Amino acid sequence: MTTTPLVNYKIKALWKYILISRSYDIYVVTRVRFFLHEICLDIRIWQEIVLTIFGKTVIDSMAPILVIDDDPQVNQLLRDVLECEGYQVITAQRATEGLHHLETTTIDLVITDVIMPGKGGLEIIREMRQRYPQTKILAISGGLSKGGIDVLDIAKRLGANRVLSKPFVVQDLLQSVRMLLEA
Repeated sequence: MTTTPLVNYKIKALWKYILISRSYDIYVVTRVRFFLHEICLDIRIWQEIVLTIFGKTVIDSMAPILVIDDDPQVNQLLRDVLECEGYQVITAQRATEGLHHLETTTIDLVITDVIMPGKGGLEIIREMRQRYPQTKILAISGGLSKGGIDVLDIAKRLGANRVLSKPFVVQDLLQSVRMLLEA
C-alpha cells in the first residue's frame, strides 16, 4: 500500500519514539493507535472507492492473519499496523484461543509470541506443524527463556517460517508478512 511522504515520515517518527523508549506503556500505545486510526481511516476510504469501482480488492481474497500474544497492547498494536496495510486480523491472548481460531477459520499466517504463560508459542508451533502444515508461522519474542536458551532458534527448528526479535521495526514486520504470504 502506498502512502504519502508526510504519512511515511510520521509513521517512522512514531516508531522511532517507541523503539527509543522501548516502551509499550498505555500512553505510547494510545498515541500510536490514534495516529494509525487517522491514517487507516483515509486508507479505508480509498479501499471503499476501489471496491466500488472494481467490485473487489486484492486483500478481500486473502485469509486473515492470526496474532497470538499474551500482551493486549502488543496484540492491538500489531492489529493496527496490519489493518492499516489492509490485512484482516484476528487476535488471541492465549494459545488455546488461537488454536480455536485455527480450527474454525482459514488462516494464511500466524504471528505468535514464543514466551507466554500456560501453553506457549513453541507448543503452538509444534501443534500447527502437525495439524496445519500449510499455514505460515512468524514467531516473535522479546528475549531468551529463563535458562538463557534462544527461543527464536528453537521456534525456527520447530517449524516457524520466520522469526523476529522484539522490539522490531515495523518495516521488518511488514516485509516478513509480505514474504510469507507471497511464498
